[in-house]
Amino acid sequence: MYPDLYYLFREVLGLEWPFLHHITTFGFSIALSFIVGLYFLKKYLLEKEAAGYFITKKLAWLIQLNRQKYYPVKVLPPGRC
Repeated sequence: MYPDLYYLFREVLGLEWPFLHHITTFGFSIALSFIVGLYFLKKYLLEKEAAGYFITKKLAWLIQLNRQKYYPVKVLPPGRC
């Protein structure tokens, strides 16, 4: 395994770009795995939401807002219950 992308690009493509010394292959692979994992997690959760397993906060808030009924409150003076 190459310590950083400079050595990988130099051996595979024959390019010697010094700025690639700052991008390590281990850190790059970890970051790439998180990005790919988040993509598939989002795709899975959107699929489950569309199937009706759960609803989002925004949709739940709108449903709750539509269910509320507002009644005027009648305040009686003290002693007249």
